Amino acid sequence: MDNRFFHQTNILPVVCFIAILMFASTLLAGKTTLSISWSSNSESDLSGYYVHIGKTSGTYDLNFYTGKNTSYEIEDVETGNIYYIAIRAADYAGNKSAYSDEASVRVPEIIKPPVEEDESKKARLGDKAYVFPNPFQPSEEQLFIRYEILESAQVSIDILDLGLNPVETIIDSQLRQKGIHRDDSWDGRSARGKLVANGVYYCRIRTGADQEIIKVALKK
Repeated sequence: MDNRFFHQTNILPVVCFIAILMFASTLLAGKTTLSISWSSNSESDLSGYYVHIGKTSGTYDLNFYTGKNTSYEIEDVETGNIYYIAIRAADYAGNKSAYSDEASVRVPEIIKPPVEEDESKKARLGDKAYVFPNPFQPSEEQLFIRYEILESAQVSIDILDLGLNPVETIIDSQLRQKGIHRDDSWDGRSARGKLVANGVYYCRIRTGADQEIIKVALKK
């Protein structure tokens, strides 16, 4: 190889073109692999190429020898950074050319897909829901409804008769925060405002993914 080649200020045009591809690594989340390729030299005494990479223009912290391969993959580069890349050719005597024109690439942040919520907990009710007092006398007291939801959810509570026909709606698709609730109540009246007859009713508590039906005994 003509040693004058290695004293030139610019590398020969045949290695000035650098192509950079990126693809996400399947091994480590938040990491990316850079795939770099460049044009070849034609000198007979070419021994190989050096790839130089850094986070600051003109300063290269990582250096890789590729032999005569005109491509190289750099694994696990950090996302969100700009990388600067240059190539140098070398002959069998160990002489190196000047750096090629510098190429740069910004590695984008990897957008992670949202984590699917555990369907076993999504808007579900806790293990124990109940009403008190039970039986209850609407002329003297109110029926309080106690329940727990494992995640914040839209909650509906209604009273049904023995035939599961609606009698009264306590709340209809109201947002309730995760936790235990005791403030919802029924006064023993129907949707028309009249006291219902003695007997057995059902209190139904519903979320988007679960429901609980509790038997209620009413006596005047």
